[in-house]
Amino acid sequence: MKRLSIVIISAIAAMALVLGVFSLIYLSNPGGGDELYQVSTLQALFDGEMAGACSVGDLLRHGDTGVGTFDSLDGEMIVLDGACYQVTHDGKVHVVPVGNMTPFATVAFFHADETVQTSGGNYSEFTAEVGSELQNPNSFYVIKIHAVFSDLTLRSVSPAHPPYPPLSQIVANQTVFSYQDTAGTMVGIYSPGMIGTLDSPGFHFHFLSDDKAEGGHVLGWESASLSVQLDLKESIQIDLVPY
Repeated sequence: MKRLSIVIISAIAAMALVLGVFSLIYLSNPGGGDELYQVSTLQALFDGEMAGACSVGDLLRHGDTGVGTFDSLDGEMIVLDGACYQVTHDGKVHVVPVGNMTPFATVAFFHADETVQTSGGNYSEFTAEVGSELQNPNSFYVIKIHAVFSDLTLRSVSPAHPPYPPLSQIVANQTVFSYQDTAGTMVGIYSPGMIGTLDSPGFHFHFLSDDKAEGGHVLGWESASLSVQLDLKESIQIDLVPY
C-alpha cells in the first residue's frame, strides 16, 4: 500500500509559513535529484513510535547517503556510498541486511554542489562557521566530510522494548565512545529551523571509520581544517507511517 507523503518546497518556505500552508500531500513516488527522503518524523519517535516501518531495501531506493536508526531504536544508522551500516550499543559496526527495518531515517542521492573549507576546531565552532556559509539556510543539505579527527566523541543506544519508554530516557542511557586520530567519514543532514518537530533543526551527524570498525551518532569532535562537501536539497518527501 502506498503511504501518504509530505513535500516541503524550500523555495516557497517563507510564503508557506505566512499562508499557513506547510506542505503539499501526494502519493509516494521514489526519486532522486534535489530531494531529501525521510521515513516518519522525529515527533513520532518522541511519541513512542519506534517499531520499524520501512525496510532498508526500500530506504536505499531513495538515497545512497544518510542517517537514521533501526527497529526499536537498535543503534545508529549510517548510509554511505549506497550501503547501510548499524552501530550497536557496544560500538560494533555491522553491514545491515536489506530486510531490516527502520522507524526513522533520512537519505538522499548525494551530488556535491559545493565544497567549503573550514578553519578547524571543535564541533560547535564548525556548526557556527559552516552555518554562516550556507547559501540558503532555509533549505536542506546533505553533508559529507572525510578527514582524520584528532578527537572524536560518539554514541549509540541499546534497543528498547514495548511498551517503549520516552526517547529522552533511552538517550539518557546511551553508551559513549571516545576515539583519537580516527580517519573516516561524517555523514550529516542540515535541516532549517522551520522544520519544527518533523526532524531535528540544524546539523545532525553520524560517523563511520574507514576500516568500518568504529561509528555512531556524533556528540563532538576536534579537527584541523576540514573539506566539507555540501549537497543542497530543494525539497523533502516524508512518508507518514500509519501506526
